[in-house]
Amino acid sequence: MLLPVRGGRSLYYDGGDEQRREILADEIERVGGDPLLHRAVIHPHAELPLPTVADAARLYEKERLGPNPKKSAKDTFKRVVRRLEVSLGPLGDLPLASLTRDQARKVRDDLLATPKKSGQGLLLVSSVQRELNSIKAMIALGIMEHDLKGEVSNPFENLSMPASTRKGFVSEWEERDPLPDEILVAVRRRILTRTRRPDLKLIWRLLQATGCRGAEISGLQIADVVLDAPIPHLWVRWNAERQLKTKTSTRPIPLIGDGLNAAKAALQMASQTDQKNPALFPFYSHEGGPDAASGALMNHVRNVTKNPRHVVYSLRHNIKSWLGQSGASERDENRLLGHAEAAVGNRYYGGIEDRLRGTSVALEAALALAPEGAWRTDY
Repeated sequence: MLLPVRGGRSLYYDGGDEQRREILADEIERVGGDPLLHRAVIHPHAELPLPTVADAARLYEKERLGPNPKKSAKDTFKRVVRRLEVSLGPLGDLPLASLTRDQARKVRDDLLATPKKSGQGLLLVSSVQRELNSIKAMIALGIMEHDLKGEVSNPFENLSMPASTRKGFVSEWEERDPLPDEILVAVRRRILTRTRRPDLKLIWRLLQATGCRGAEISGLQIADVVLDAPIPHLWVRWNAERQLKTKTSTRPIPLIGDGLNAAKAALQMASQTDQKNPALFPFYSHEGGPDAASGALMNHVRNVTKNPRHVVYSLRHNIKSWLGQSGASERDENRLLGHAEAAVGNRYYGGIEDRLRGTSVALEAALALAPEGAWRTDY
């Protein structure tokens, strides 16, 4: 009897379930089929294998990264999985149900002892915490989707750092300082007079006038700039080329003073370039573009100051500092900087006009505290 298989081929067998299973198993192996299907054909009465950490990783990659993830997200995911394997061995041999707190601590300690890519020192505690958060999310998804909730606990949940690291631990905010007045003015002058790319000049001006993160500005689209509203503003939100750090990062930012002028100039520039490109800054809107913009701006910062705590991100610290000095409420500060708000009412109630009225008053008062020359463009 002929048994048809994929590709138009036929294999002969003389009957019997065992021979049929062997033929099908050989064909599954030949075409690189699912190993679980191969196992089920060879051992049809065997118990289903327990879901493993490798299963959780595959599920996380499919569900959270999607079919076409950005290279940076894919590389980060692969790095986390690779480091997990270094600590725990082959993930396909490690059932989710067997994970222990000791293993979670081992992963944590191994990460804390991992050298930086540059070879200069070890991973920062904040970097280790981010990788542990990714692992925790991956394991949690595996437990949930494999119907193990209530039976299996996530050993990475509430995993704290060892006491030896807490004294030296600093948050991302503590690692950066606002640019001092003279540095802020000098860097602005250098960028506006030395930079050949006009879009890079506008990105700096918008960063300085809004307190946004670098990718939030370089990834803006034309539709995100709203000038015909009672309070002109730009929208920081997800798009095909740029994701946001958190859900609370989605927000409208009022455009005031030089920020408004820079936004108008950016729209004018975009109208003179590729009419089909929705990006406000097409040269920096692709993957890797925000890093390129930040790197170019950092070259100018480093020509003015060698202080490692002075970086492009320092502009957010300037805005935060000015907001505090001007007496802005915590609610308006969080809304402007894209930080989570503690009160539920602050997060969910009030229309966009009410929100913009409050944040525009707060931002205008804050920007008024900038040093003389901070908004000059006539060099």
